[in-house]
Amino acid sequence: MLLTIAIWLVLLLLYVGKWLWARADALAEFEHPVLCCFISLVPVSTMFVALAIAPYSRAIAITLFVVGTIGQLSFGVYRSGQLWMGGRVTRADSTAAATVVVSTTLYSYLLGIHPRHCRLVAGILAPC
Repeated sequence: MLLTIAIWLVLLLLYVGKWLWARADALAEFEHPVLCCFISLVPVSTMFVALAIAPYSRAIAITLFVVGTIGQLSFGVYRSGQLWMGGRVTRADSTAAATVVVSTTLYSYLLGIHPRHCRLVAGILAPC
């Protein structure tokens, strides 16, 4: 578990470093019709790390879960809004982009709603 959290932290720091020191590359990824949506994996992985940290530190877990949820919801609304407003050049790009954003958003929220996983997600905020 600790190794998983350490790997997540290293990857997160490297990704933040990309935005600080290679901003042009990060912006190119953000504007790419398909690659942009893999950015949504950052907040989703943050939510999963919150689940891993929950048994050890409830306060940190709640903070990470809330930050991940807000990040995922914000990015999902931003990208979905662009799709709905015709912000994609081709239909193929729109389909690929929508699949990544919608699937990660739905999976991350359904994980918390599904009764079998209730203790995993809702248990951080309130016992089931």
